Amino acid sequence: MIHITINSGIVCLFYPGPDRQTDAATQIRWGLTYIKNTYGSPCGAWSHEQADGWY
Repeated sequence: MIHITINSGIVCLFYPGPDRQTDAATQIRWGLTYIKNTYGSPCGAWSHEQADGWY
């Protein structure tokens, strides 16, 4: 599965890898990359959650 995020006019493609459902390190790495590219930081993600009620 490929996820596409558009952030500040930049399109980012993420492919979590074939072990995405069984490897915790892959899931964490993918999640942190998603947060960075979507919200800028974990604090940015939390601010969005608090302001909009979803992440």
